[in-house]
Amino acid sequence: MLNLQRPTAPTDRSMVLPPMIPLEEILRLRLRLAQPGILFPQEFFDSEDLSALAGDPALELLSGYKFSDYSMEPTALAYLKEIFTTYKPKTIVELGSGISTAILSYLLRSLHGPDAFIRYVTIDQSQDYVDQTWSMIEEVGTTDIVKTIVADTKPMTIHERETACYDIKPELVAEALDGHQADLIIVDGPVGGGSNGVKGARFATVPLLRPLAAHQALFFLDDALRDTELEIAVSWSQLDYLEVLGLKAVGKGTLVGCYLDAAA
Repeated sequence: MLNLQRPTAPTDRSMVLPPMIPLEEILRLRLRLAQPGILFPQEFFDSEDLSALAGDPALELLSGYKFSDYSMEPTALAYLKEIFTTYKPKTIVELGSGISTAILSYLLRSLHGPDAFIRYVTIDQSQDYVDQTWSMIEEVGTTDIVKTIVADTKPMTIHERETACYDIKPELVAEALDGHQADLIIVDGPVGGGSNGVKGARFATVPLLRPLAAHQALFFLDDALRDTELEIAVSWSQLDYLEVLGLKAVGKGTLVGCYLDAAA
């Protein structure tokens, strides 16, 4: 059993989150439109979306960075920045690394200052992605708080559901968190459905991280307007230890939820 310490919550932390669309309303709209994938954006974002990150100090340090189809989109990142600013997490676990790691770890440092205990653990299935992310981390100057883990995907059964997901070693993640629980989790992987193209591979992420999550830890799911992710959201909402709070129609959709308990 993992013996983890819960992060001390900042005195000015707020659980009041920006407005979201209830999952039920999104599902009702998806049903009425009656066309597979109709809610999921197909076009690359435009300059107006990029303006959501105008003046971001980390992005300015990465002046040569170019967003791709695989990047978390600027409007989704701006929304996460907004929640970081009010919720003020101290310990992050991110599944899928990239520009989000650089921007959000920089923000984490600026929110708490150089002397606070903070950790940003990012897990990816590709050493190449991790290496690219680490280069950005070096540029923005957060190498002391970011920990990277490479974890391949493998078949598994979670809540009687056969799927595939990262082969997460809880002890390894706990070590990267320096013995603390995570108070915020970002799900932006596995890539493309996971090992061997398994649809809905991200379903397992939030249950797998339950032993590492603090009570009322927030979690986020990127690409949440994709049909497979909407189905995942429904499955999560049926678990008694999770609450899906809603979706924000930014980027390719951002789902927000929280853990209702810490694992025994």
